[in-house]
Amino acid sequence: MNILYSYSNCSDKKYKELFGNDGTFVLRADQKYHSLLIKGLAENEKSVRCLSGLPINRQANRKLLINEPDELENNVSYHYYKSLNLPVFRQFSVFCAGFFNVLFRGEKDSRLICDYQNLANAYGTLLAAKIKGIPTTVIVMDLPGFLSENKVVQGVYAGTFGLADGFIFLTEQMNEAVNRKNKPYIVIEGIADASLSLCKDEKDGVYDKKTVVYAGSIAKIYGIENLVKGFLKADIKDCELLIYGDGDYREELENICKNNKSVIYMGVCPNDEIVEIEKRASLLVNPRPAAPEYTKYSFPSKTIEYMASGTPVLTTKLPGIPEEYFEYLYNFESDDADGICSAFKEILALPPEELKQKGLTARDFVLSRKSGVIQGKRVIEFLEKRH
Repeated sequence: MNILYSYSNCSDKKYKELFGNDGTFVLRADQKYHSLLIKGLAENEKSVRCLSGLPINRQANRKLLINEPDELENNVSYHYYKSLNLPVFRQFSVFCAGFFNVLFRGEKDSRLICDYQNLANAYGTLLAAKIKGIPTTVIVMDLPGFLSENKVVQGVYAGTFGLADGFIFLTEQMNEAVNRKNKPYIVIEGIADASLSLCKDEKDGVYDKKTVVYAGSIAKIYGIENLVKGFLKADIKDCELLIYGDGDYREELENICKNNKSVIYMGVCPNDEIVEIEKRASLLVNPRPAAPEYTKYSFPSKTIEYMASGTPVLTTKLPGIPEEYFEYLYNFESDDADGICSAFKEILALPPEELKQKGLTARDFVLSRKSGVIQGKRVIEFLEKRH
């Protein structure tokens, strides 16, 4: 069985070439997810050919003609479409390239996995696969378009989903929202990157003080304001809160840091540096509020990265996180400042050995059950079972 993987991302090497020149390389969640799943499929000895229009537009790249060379990385081949980098023309050229690549190069024993977020590529490859009789599976990573109040937009997404023979969802709730015809589906909420998770049981280079780390968007909607308020209210001796990321809370946060030495804003750092920082910390936190509707349709990729570090994790009990995870996580009773304060006081008072064991148990869980090889094998079994 050969796997055609249609999306708008690229190899890790190409991604760094495109976005790593400003010194603050940030790995987008969709790039990380697709990259780890593709590697997992290849590590299960499957032939994987990626078909991509690349994650760029006129604002990000001023070239009139996009013409990046094909690549071979980790036994995965990457084919990047040639396209005109102009509105409308680019989408049309991506649609045509996706359509004809599958139509003329898709083999009878192929399976198409398609990310629906780039509609031009998705529709082109799905349509050609239908003509060729190639089974199709659509990856659904979020639902903003599908849940739009605009009937035209809803219709476009529904039409794309209608071409799918099956789905890969990030959360169980996505199936209820999308899969109206009860087609086969599988939930792959996230994937652990084993290559970034190697750490000793006895940590080297830990911080001198108790150190709480938050790494991610510092937009107010993600609870960062309550995190800071709750931490300051807890007033834990010899403890610091380090915050990495960017967002609409940045200016206010910088002002708070001027008057509170225990809260330190660290700015934006490359992902590989963040992973090393997470390994050294005492506690990793995600204060994202659980009430908003969108949390049913999202799984924070940061959760698995946190857990793979071997450092204990404190998070809100988000509805998009499968229940099996919570045995290995600490939880806020509530996501307001008082609830966050109480959680910090309780958890940071626990014996160091207990905290350490919690982190190591979480790491073992994600590496043994959520690695790229394991998740890739589940996807392959799903594809093979249906045809």
